[in-house]
Amino acid sequence: MGKVSEVKEQTTSQDWSHFWSSTKYSRMRKSKSKQRILRLLSSYIKPGISILDAGCGSGLFSAQFMAMGARVTAVDYSEDALRFTRRNTNDLAEDYLAADLRDSDFANTLRDRFDLVFSDGLFEHFTPTEQDDILVNFITMIKPNGIIATFVPNLYHPRVLVQPIIMPGIREKPFTRRRLLDFYRRNGLRVIESGGVNCVPIEPSPDRVLGAWFGMIIYVIGKAVKMEKI
Repeated sequence: MGKVSEVKEQTTSQDWSHFWSSTKYSRMRKSKSKQRILRLLSSYIKPGISILDAGCGSGLFSAQFMAMGARVTAVDYSEDALRFTRRNTNDLAEDYLAADLRDSDFANTLRDRFDLVFSDGLFEHFTPTEQDDILVNFITMIKPNGIIATFVPNLYHPRVLVQPIIMPGIREKPFTRRRLLDFYRRNGLRVIESGGVNCVPIEPSPDRVLGAWFGMIIYVIGKAVKMEKI
């Protein structure tokens, strides 16, 4: 498979500040797709585990993980997003960190810290080279036998046509299932689960049959087994 072209225009810190300063995005709206993400992750989240919510946004997932008994560290590039996360988690997370997830020095300060590193709507905002840098940093931050769960928009879903309207100023490059799986494998992660989720308000959702190819969001969960220190 040929190399994916680099994203020419990047979302700036000013773009994110404008995005998060809009009150409609600061609210914790647990949509059908987010409910399905949480249901999917429920088998991996046990009371007491340590989770990094990477690109925490409004804090919806941080709050839900905490309600499930996890210890959460919320990280975001945007101070505005972290302010909303603090509010929406009642300032009860383990930590709230403003950081660039591409920074290996930052990753080293959290080496072997987390049982689960989670991101939803993060990687599509970076170039392929930056995506690799971030994933390598995630591997640094997980504990031996820890897992990394990644959720990204699907190139083959109609949402990509309206994304510039519903998220003005925020540029992204959606994934295909093939590219997402290759992304994990080329960085040394063993894929333990993959698929897709939809936002259709019906149950049962068609995710299990068509989600991996046509779901609004596609995902992969992987593991990089690291040697325990002697």
